[in-house]
Amino acid sequence: MSSFRRIKASSAPAPPPGTILFPSVSLPHLSTGLASLDDVLAPGQPLSSALLILTPDAHSAWGKLMQRYWISQGLLGGQGVVVVGGEGEGEDLVEGAMWEAKKQPDQKAEESASDGEGLEEEEEVGKKKIAWRYGGMGKFKTTVESSSSSANSFNYTLSLTHHIPRSTLAALKASGQLAYVVARPGSRKGKGKEEAVEGSELDRVLLELKRIIEEGDYSYASTSKQPARALRIALPNLFSTSYGDVSMTQMYRFLHSLRSLLRSSRTAAMITLPAHLCQKSELRERLMWGTDAVVELEGFGSDPTLPLLFPSHHGLLHLHSPFHLSSLSPPSAKLSTLVGGRGGQNNLAFKLKRKAFVVETLHLDVEGGVGERRTTAPVALGGGEDPHAGHGHEGHEHGHGETEEVQLGEGAGRVRIEVSQEEREREEKKERETVLPRKSAMKKKTVGFAGVDPTKPELYEF
Repeated sequence: MSSFRRIKASSAPAPPPGTILFPSVSLPHLSTGLASLDDVLAPGQPLSSALLILTPDAHSAWGKLMQRYWISQGLLGGQGVVVVGGEGEGEDLVEGAMWEAKKQPDQKAEESASDGEGLEEEEEVGKKKIAWRYGGMGKFKTTVESSSSSANSFNYTLSLTHHIPRSTLAALKASGQLAYVVARPGSRKGKGKEEAVEGSELDRVLLELKRIIEEGDYSYASTSKQPARALRIALPNLFSTSYGDVSMTQMYRFLHSLRSLLRSSRTAAMITLPAHLCQKSELRERLMWGTDAVVELEGFGSDPTLPLLFPSHHGLLHLHSPFHLSSLSPPSAKLSTLVGGRGGQNNLAFKLKRKAFVVETLHLDVEGGVGERRTTAPVALGGGEDPHAGHGHEGHEHGHGETEEVQLGEGAGRVRIEVSQEEREREEKKERETVLPRKSAMKKKTVGFAGVDPTKPELYEF
């Protein structure tokens, strides 16, 4: 009997387009649109989960930026996208979303040449000869690079300088890939008119999302023979004034009902809250229990002292609760490079560049600051005026000490040093105690030697 066996093809269904499978986690994962944020969540956002983004800075729009990245990634990956919001909020959010920058080979070469212009000269000037064993080491990196394109639909490289074309947006909406759910507090759609009803607008939103999932065959219980597809639900500014007066009980019930809806379908949701709700610590901690992962983007707009301490960043990133679906421990603790891996505790920060939003590790600057002097220069060295000049105070007029001038060198000026009287007396006393006695003050010794007459010895002093 032969010991070789033919490997049979796997009978497991293929994952939906735009998702990938990891050996450590059995669920397919979506990309957030940012390679660095995917690394923090490691390996991304799993299907049937809800991600909560907290943005307590009221002077910025980091939550809206995250939603746009998430929506654009889903539209490029061929996934369904549903945007929930007030009247006109969803359309404004999608129209300002970024898009993939398709470059021609010649254009890409020209841009790379223009971007690198002048850098070669700086590298040659600042290049130093180091030991051969360190020559092959790579440069120090604070973030992860995005190595994906149209060849891999998991994570497209999005550019902030490009937006979704209007023709593409109209085609996506006509095909049903992009849909909107409008929240109208205190009303619901009737037959040709709006009828006022009692109850929460959140309940109507849940019913509308359930209908879209069932009609689009996104449910796991679907018997359709069509290829499986994933659905993204964007919930920007949830529980804002667009939903009316929402109580805390209604918030908890909506999040638990939404998570129950996600568990039974190939659907993922991203939720952002208004800034005033993110600033309430008690409410924020309770809402965390209704989602699967929580990431906080703490912008520097609310504290003017933080940009001075971290001039190269725009905010700090805190991973309060990582994903751990179908696993006992969070996969990011082992797979993430930025978090540290193996339970690392790296500090994370983010910054907005001209073309991309980047999450990277935070490192402190040189002690004393980059643009500050570590020591204060003397007045005489700086070429300034004497602080005692013009006030009638000379160095010898101080009753508590004496003043000496020391020449530092040619062109360096003179430094005036003031020594107190007590310090001078203490130094003089110390010098007197340590001085050894001179030989002239020592007692001489007399030694006698026998001469010709033994009764009269000859005496000599030594």
